[in-house]
Amino acid sequence: DKMKILYVAASPVPSKAANSVHVVKMAQALASNSHDVTLIAPKPESNNVDIFELYGLNRTFSFIQIPVKKSRIGTIIYAVRSAYIAKKIKADFIFTRCLITAMACTFFFIPFLYERHSDFWGSKTQETIFKLICAASACKGIIVVSNALKSYFANILHVSENKIYVAPDGSDPIDLNQPCPFITTDGRKSVGYIGHLYKGRGIDLIADLARQKRNYDFHIVGGNDEDLEYWKKELSGLEN
Repeated sequence: DKMKILYVAASPVPSKAANSVHVVKMAQALASNSHDVTLIAPKPESNNVDIFELYGLNRTFSFIQIPVKKSRIGTIIYAVRSAYIAKKIKADFIFTRCLITAMACTFFFIPFLYERHSDFWGSKTQETIFKLICAASACKGIIVVSNALKSYFANILHVSENKIYVAPDGSDPIDLNQPCPFITTDGRKSVGYIGHLYKGRGIDLIADLARQKRNYDFHIVGGNDEDLEYWKKELSGLEN
C-alpha cells in the first residue's frame, strides 16, 4: 500500500559524511517503492546546492532543510518541528536515525521506525532513552544493519527481539561497463580507499603499503580538513 513517509535525518544534508549519501539514497529507495516521501535534514551552514544533482538522485521525493543550533536544545527543537510537520502533512509514520526525534514521536503518538548503525558509545543517557522508545506503543520497529547489533540490543539492552529488524546496507545497481576514473594507462595497478582518515580506520596500513609498493598507485578519498592536511604532509614524498 502507498504510504506517506516522513524521513528525518540526524545530521546535515548535504555534507562530507557518508551518512548523508545513505540518507538521500534511502529516501530515493522508499520513493521508488511508490511511497510519498518527504526527507527532513538539518541545514548545513553554507549551502546553495541542489541535492538531487549533487547526489545523482531522481526527483521522486520532497526535501526540507531546517536550521538547527548545535546544542541539546537545538536538537530537541528540531525533533519537535519534525513531529509537527508529520502531523501537518498527515504522515503515516516517521522513519528516523535521530534518537531525540524518535523520543518526540512517543510524546506525540506518531508511529515511527528508528534506525541504528552502532551502539551508544557507552552513553547511559542515550541507552535509557533508547529502551524507553523501544517500549513505546508508537515504536513499530528498530532497524539495524547487522545481526551482531541485533544480538547486542536484544541480549545486553534487553530489547524485544520481535521489534528488531536486520536490514544490511545496500547500494544502487552498479554499471560494470563504466570506466573507473582511477585506472592508469601504463599497466600500473590501482588501489582505492574511501572513508575517514582518523586512526583506527586503516589509513596507517595504507600509508605503509604505499611506501612499500611503489609500483602501485593509491587513490584516497575522504577525511576532514585536519586529517587531510596531516596525511598529505605525511605522504608528500611518495609519487604513487
